[in-house]
Amino acid sequence: KKGRSRLDRIYVSENLFLKVKNTKFNETHTQDHKMVETNFHEDITNGPGIWCFRNTLLNDKDFVEIMRKEIKDFIKQLPDYKDKFEFWEEFYVLVRVTAQDYSREKNKRFKNEMIEVTTEINDIEKIDPKELSDELLKRLSELKIKEQKPLKYQADGLRELIKFPIVEEKEADISYLTKLYKKRICENDIYVLRTDEKSPLREDTDGKMEIIEDFYKKLYTKEETCEISQNRLLNNIRVKLTDEQREYLDKFIDENELHRALRDSPTNKSPGLNGLTKEFLEYFWDDIKAAYMEVFREILTKKELSETMKIAAVRILYKKGD
Repeated sequence: KKGRSRLDRIYVSENLFLKVKNTKFNETHTQDHKMVETNFHEDITNGPGIWCFRNTLLNDKDFVEIMRKEIKDFIKQLPDYKDKFEFWEEFYVLVRVTAQDYSREKNKRFKNEMIEVTTEINDIEKIDPKELSDELLKRLSELKIKEQKPLKYQADGLRELIKFPIVEEKEADISYLTKLYKKRICENDIYVLRTDEKSPLREDTDGKMEIIEDFYKKLYTKEETCEISQNRLLNNIRVKLTDEQREYLDKFIDENELHRALRDSPTNKSPGLNGLTKEFLEYFWDDIKAAYMEVFREILTKKELSETMKIAAVRILYKKGD
């Protein structure tokens, strides 16, 4: 007897893959068929996120000139601040506001230019090719080149947001980069969590936040030190610092050492809560180093960090391979 087989399956797009909750086969009134049912998790509403300086602005001469002037004028006020931490916190705000205002105006200008350029290109392309003069053809070529400037600016911004490798524009257009950006935003969304294998899965926001908070509270809770183990460890240390090494390690950290530490730190990494990247600090180091040293001295004097230096934004991610 010739047998027959039927394979029922469901395909989902890459964007929906992580949202799949479960798939099951349901019995139907037809004996030899079952219905495939796939359930998806509800959408997660992502907040506005945390502001981060766009390093592409460092390639903009106009922005650099404006930013440098703002820094110079603001640092003149440093002697008026008794609390250097307060000065540094307000410096963060200055940079953010200046960068946001400049980007907003630049985007607005590019948008208006794109409308004008696109309109003129469409008008020329409506003309019968046989009737196009050399002057119009030259103008069309100029407009096509002009059209690429705001597109490249937009593409560079998207590449930075998604940490996309630098490639030629034709290999990664705006449409593709926009889709990739949206995908990157959602790819680490956590739909369910549980404390351990025996505990129930929590899908609600409050439940997930409770699990996350409890995990980090336990992780960073100070544990009592076992003096016996501590003494055993210390008594077995045979290598000791020389007087010269001790003097070198105890000396004040100067401007050059701080700059070297900044220069040698990894690039293209997420910044702190203030949004200032390593690239920004290094680029404007000569402008801010005197003020930075004042803040650093206050850290050593008070033996504590400023408020934003004490705070971190933690985002849980899937482990590689999950």
